[in-house]
Amino acid sequence: MSEPQTKPSQPLHPSLIPKLDPKYVEFHNEHIQHIPPIYTLPWNPAFREVDLPGSSGTTKPLEVGKVQDYELTNAKCRTYTPPGEKPQWGWPLLITFHGGGWVFGRIDSDASFATKLCINANCIVMSV
Repeated sequence: MSEPQTKPSQPLHPSLIPKLDPKYVEFHNEHIQHIPPIYTLPWNPAFREVDLPGSSGTTKPLEVGKVQDYELTNAKCRTYTPPGEKPQWGWPLLITFHGGGWVFGRIDSDASFATKLCINANCIVMSV
């Protein structure tokens, strides 16, 4: 007896299939097409404790000069300041949004990425 077929939640559009690598199409059809899209799921506060697959925070964060957390009206943010003396005109600021759609992840989800930016670009990084 065959297993019941379910309608794919995230099918590939037929016009895209010829443009994609056949191995990806196979992978998508086997592992992704039946996963319900995030926007269809009821929100759960536990989602904020989930690290996103493929998150850039997969290695140990680098040492920076200072880490400081801030409470905003509807979110939290964290700043990473480079070590050493502040430049004469102050530190440049780079703001990143971690990409969890205000649903997934937490304030430290991209700490590895943010600290690498802070050190390599020699600027304050604000992760929202």
